[in-house]
Amino acid sequence: SQNPYSQPIWVSNQLANDSNQRRSGVIAWPGGDTPINGHLPFKYQSFDLNRKFDSILKQIFDWFHEPIDTRINFGVIYYPEPDITGHHHGPISNEMNKTLQECDNYIGQLLQMIDNDEYLKTNLNVIITSDHGMEEIKKNHTIILKDYIDISLCSAYGGRAFVNIFVNSESNIDRIYANLSTIPNYEVYKKSQIPKKYHYQSNIRIGDILFVGKPGYEIIVPGDNASIELLGDHGYGNRVKSMYPIFYGFGPVFQQNMQAEPFHTVDIYSLMSHILKLEKRITNGSFDNVKHILRDHSEGKLLNQINSLILTITTNITSWGFITFGCVILVIFMGIIYTIVACHHSQQLIYVGSQYVPVRYRLLSNNEGSKSNLFADESENEEEIQ
Repeated sequence: SQNPYSQPIWVSNQLANDSNQRRSGVIAWPGGDTPINGHLPFKYQSFDLNRKFDSILKQIFDWFHEPIDTRINFGVIYYPEPDITGHHHGPISNEMNKTLQECDNYIGQLLQMIDNDEYLKTNLNVIITSDHGMEEIKKNHTIILKDYIDISLCSAYGGRAFVNIFVNSESNIDRIYANLSTIPNYEVYKKSQIPKKYHYQSNIRIGDILFVGKPGYEIIVPGDNASIELLGDHGYGNRVKSMYPIFYGFGPVFQQNMQAEPFHTVDIYSLMSHILKLEKRITNGSFDNVKHILRDHSEGKLLNQINSLILTITTNITSWGFITFGCVILVIFMGIIYTIVACHHSQQLIYVGSQYVPVRYRLLSNNEGSKSNLFADESENEEEIQ
């Protein structure tokens, strides 16, 4: 049975109790075509591995442009690359470079479509993210689980990076644990010993024993086809840097050209809820971790700083003199005007999680030659973040 509290963001959007006409559109997102406690997105299309990205993009934009009584106000799409290429060819490969270039072009296409549409450019906020990174898997870094334990004593489930082992009899837990503990480059935990940093301990779907490969090491469980070789994989600890996802955010609510400190993926639900003005729900994430990337938070902080500065100046006005005080106020006023004008004429961009940051970004415009503002020109240098 489904957890009655479980609620994808597209369901939360449609159930919001306000006067807005809220409708969600979902294309190829896992679970998007499944009723969640009786609720489906207003518009949805199932995953199709052969569907091209431009077709998905056109469809979601068409939904945003439908008449007011059928138009969506929230849309999500999923695209399976570069994940597929990463698994088959590894994250460091010519094939991956080609796929990344294709994805880069898709993002440019997305930005161009927004750039050419005044309604979307004014109203649409976009988040581009991923659910994980990718680790290179080298040859001879894979073990067959049944070579180390008696499979008749347990059941094993999971991906190749980690395995949940459900032991048939509690009396055999120590025996299986001891056998797995001797294998180098792998970690083994009894359920009660799983580190808190994994946030992975209390659910009934977690086995009596958790068996985890170190980054780049794999486990083949019964039923998995060992002849299928993966050159890249994910599922390792969320503190492993190769597992970090990307995050780009741009639109009216986001600050401009900002590189933010990394935050947790679970914080994105709270971020989207705030943007959509949804009622707060208890989750494992926190809006406090992401609010600094939004303009309304930044502007509020700026006003507080200005008020504090003016209060300090006013307190010392008698010692400064009125002419000095007037000059300071004029400078502050000009700075505010400049900031407002600069923000008005700039495209907002939040950029998180990459090793490199472009020195400068292109700004979106209505010119036919407008290109993606997420990436620097080929002629521009990039500086490595230490």
